[in-house]
Amino acid sequence: MKLNPEIEKLLVEFNIDIYEGQLYLLACFHNLDTVYFSEETIRQVNSIGIVERDYKTNTLEWHVALYDNQNIDSVWDWVNEYRELFASKNKERSGSKKTCIARMKVFFQENPHVRKQDVLEATKMYLRGVEPQFVKTAERFIYDGQGNYKTSMLNNWIERVLEARAKNKIDPNNKLMK
Repeated sequence: MKLNPEIEKLLVEFNIDIYEGQLYLLACFHNLDTVYFSEETIRQVNSIGIVERDYKTNTLEWHVALYDNQNIDSVWDWVNEYRELFASKNKERSGSKKTCIARMKVFFQENPHVRKQDVLEATKMYLRGVEPQFVKTAERFIYDGQGNYKTSMLNNWIERVLEARAKNKIDPNNKLMK
């Protein structure tokens, strides 16, 4: 993959060492340790707005794509499908796209073994068994509450999905259809 040429232009425009700036941005993008970079480089790169840290959710929001031909929003487009599942059960429960994406980013950071397919399957399983008036909003299904009171129904339902998959693989009483 090739780095976005706009990154180099911005670094040159703001008199930031190109090599150091690109390495710092790569470390941020790939969630690597950035303690080896000088405070000056970190401050300079952060001040030009290529990427912004949301300290509340501890996630990064990229304003300029790091890689060439990368759509910075396309990675999270599937969240619309996730939200639509809630809307199909109760149109008032689709939630905010921005909040859902922010919470999904935190969820995936805390649960790296989970895949988007697991999320969609767990959500469908949850929605099959709940009455429309009792459906959680999409963002509160991911996380609800704060601090010690923060809970995740999504995590609970993913555990159910993974248990069901494991049982289907191991259970000798399951018969295969021919």
